[in-house]
Amino acid sequence: MTTTATTMTNQIYQPLEEFPPSNGSQSNSANTCSSQQQLVINMDDGREYYNARMSDYFAWSLWNFFFFNYFCLGFVATVFSIKSRDHKYLKDYVLAKKYSKIALGLNIACLVLFVISIGGIIFALICFIEFIINNMQVNAH
Repeated sequence: MTTTATTMTNQIYQPLEEFPPSNGSQSNSANTCSSQQQLVINMDDGREYYNARMSDYFAWSLWNFFFFNYFCLGFVATVFSIKSRDHKYLKDYVLAKKYSKIALGLNIACLVLFVISIGGIIFALICFIEFIINNMQVNAH
């Protein structure tokens, strides 16, 4: 088994076993290919890259704040979106994700209330128009 060390940002990588395996024989201590390169992966960078793409739903929150602000849910969603963006900037991804989920839930609640209210308005208009048409027919006779 060969032991090699590669340093990258003050981290040392030492393989535990030879790769590719030499079919169980430990006598082959030299690698078959002398041009092999070692790959060191810094897991913290991968985590930051994954979390850097996390959405804070700020644009949707602003839209809800200005146009569908039922029970001030749009305002509260905007506040949580800003808090999520601040924690994302500070690289506190746990709280950023938590606030992002709260903002998403509040934005969905605003959207559902908007759809229900539009449906109610359409239903009320249809009933009103039908009432007017029926009154006109009764008065015509």
